[in-house]
Amino acid sequence: MLNAALRWFATLPTAAKLLLILTALLLPIGIALTWIGESGIHEANAALYGRSQDQAKATASAVESLVARNALALRVAAAGAIHDGGSDPCATALGALATAPAITRRFALRDSNGGLLCATNGWRGGRKKVPAHQPVKGRSASPDDLSSRSPFYPSLKSLILPSTSS
Repeated sequence: MLNAALRWFATLPTAAKLLLILTALLLPIGIALTWIGESGIHEANAALYGRSQDQAKATASAVESLVARNALALRVAAAGAIHDGGSDPCATALGALATAPAITRRFALRDSNGGLLCATNGWRGGRKKVPAHQPVKGRSASPDDLSSRSPFYPSLKSLILPSTSS
């Protein structure tokens, strides 16, 4: 069988012999280079995914901190406005918030029973009565916050984290 293959190879023209020899030599090199390239691409993708997760966690932490800061500023301004006992606590609270950057100017104040005291800039304060004694929840993000559904932002994970399907 080997003799038959050698006889067949001997009958080929020189160009065909060179083509077969070079193919036999370069094919393993091509396979090795393909494998090295593929593993490098997978490593780069894993690094990019890890970086995007870190950025998503930092973004979620910043959003939660911003919401907690805004809620605290509104609560302090509202408490001061209600404590002063003026005729328009919303105007007093707006005056207190005037020096704070990036704080909303649309809000509603409610009494201890959840009844609407006043609202600003056309804000209706929602339809539902919310008891005033409920605490403002704020926390910093831990590394596992985005791995499960956040009680504050249930859809934040889907907005920030990239899709894992490819």
